[in-house]
Amino acid sequence: MNKRFEHIQLLERSLINDTRGVSKGEIELLSKVIAVLQFISNSEYQQLYDSFKDTDNQSFMVELTEFLINDKRWSKITSKRQEEYEELKKIYSQKENREFKIAEYIHLLESAKIKQN
Repeated sequence: MNKRFEHIQLLERSLINDTRGVSKGEIELLSKVIAVLQFISNSEYQQLYDSFKDTDNQSFMVELTEFLINDKRWSKITSKRQEEYEELKKIYSQKENREFKIAEYIHLLESAKIKQN
């Protein structure tokens, strides 16, 4: 299992299992981070992960989550990717009569990044 997916699962589990005392606003922020993480490629996430892990801090995952809550750049990038994914999802549904999964989109994104380098 990759680190990006583990981070998503960790946040989802915390929303499902431990919402006592958590405000609606905090739940919305965690949901926003989950949405951002879904459309970050694994290599992009690894770079973010490494930069926060290098801080030699036990709470780097919390700091990375807080960074993603506040970072406008990643919000904008992933919002654009989500729109692109939704368009591709419609095309796959109409032309190939099947569901286009987010994992497939991330794979295409990773492949395109490799070709660019």
